[in-house]
Amino acid sequence: MPRMDSVLRTVCEDVHEFADRLAQFTVNPVQLTAGTLRIGFSTLGFEDIAVARLECNQQIADRLYMDPSWLLIVIQLTPQRWGLCEAPPYSLTLIAPGSDHRNLVFRGFRCVEVAVRVDLAESIGLGSWLQLGHGQATFNLPLEAARIGERWVTQLLQRPETDGLLRIDNATAAIREGCVDFLRWLRETVQPSVPPEGVRNTRLRIQRFELLQSALQIIDNTPIDHTHSVTELARVLGTTRRTLLTAFVDALGTPPSRYLLARRLQSARHSLRSGESLSVTDAALDQGFEHISRFSHHYRTLFGELPSHTLQRASRITDCKP
Repeated sequence: MPRMDSVLRTVCEDVHEFADRLAQFTVNPVQLTAGTLRIGFSTLGFEDIAVARLECNQQIADRLYMDPSWLLIVIQLTPQRWGLCEAPPYSLTLIAPGSDHRNLVFRGFRCVEVAVRVDLAESIGLGSWLQLGHGQATFNLPLEAARIGERWVTQLLQRPETDGLLRIDNATAAIREGCVDFLRWLRETVQPSVPPEGVRNTRLRIQRFELLQSALQIIDNTPIDHTHSVTELARVLGTTRRTLLTAFVDALGTPPSRYLLARRLQSARHSLRSGESLSVTDAALDQGFEHISRFSHHYRTLFGELPSHTLQRASRITDCKP
């Protein structure tokens, strides 16, 4: 009999908290727009298939590493950007096993997803969906099909609540079969041959994205407390500040200085929420901030609360644990 690995419904207020809850892939998100973060995440998982629904109220830049033994299928209900590909609302994106992607989700993002292990995908006739030249492909999806897909996943996520039979083998098998039926329906409904109309990837735009990739690679491989400057990055990359700024704004909608600041602030938030930092001063200094008042101002602007409030809430949660 199949075993149900996870049933999760949660609202995350921190990107690290969200990343820790994912199973079939690894993400490295950075919150880019100011305000309290709300990531609504519901997932139902088995050993070889999982369905999920995701909503996010802020703009987030992310890097996704797909597990080599899993295929990810995303139905975009709102726009999303995968590298150079503009995925419009009501499109379907295939993320190949073992692939690595930069992506951007916008304010008010919504999607439903199904992750399927490679052996199951092949057994139900999705072998061709695994053969993606660049590890990712986006296709048109009829509006009605997207709406049916959204309802189907939503109903699957509600089944464990309504059945109340998670420990009964027959009920578990029926829910898993519903997930597999959803994949079979997608296979019959979607003909992945015609890409959606979107922003034309001119040679200049490709060059800008490659420059962004190189810059983010340097940032990812540098300790978080090292304060990069835009001038320093441009010099290392052999380009100008203006060209680098244009590349960031074109792909992420934000200049490199703001991205670097958001990344450091986010790391500080994680250390405060997790208990790694016992004071606001420790969190600020660990991320290379020398002026605590300036750090607190930037922190409040991005996350909608002072770092001291984050620390207080984390302390209350720790005190309440048995």
